[in-house]
Amino acid sequence: MTVSLLLPGPGGSMSETVGTEVFRHDGEDDHYEYEIHASGALIVWSIKRGAADAVLEAYGPGAWLKVSGSVYQP
Repeated sequence: MTVSLLLPGPGGSMSETVGTEVFRHDGEDDHYEYEIHASGALIVWSIKRGAADAVLEAYGPGAWLKVSGSVYQP
């Protein structure tokens, strides 16, 4: 699965139709999942075979618009 993010566009545009798309594509030995913290922060996890899960990116509640993909389940 791939995690797909929509971040605010140039000038801080907060529209779900105008923004910057970011994709984290799974590989053979790793994949990506996301978690939405109770605070509204978005955390993107990197899950690598044989290694501990690691936070790849974290966005504050107002720094992301939309996310899709696999939900993190430790």
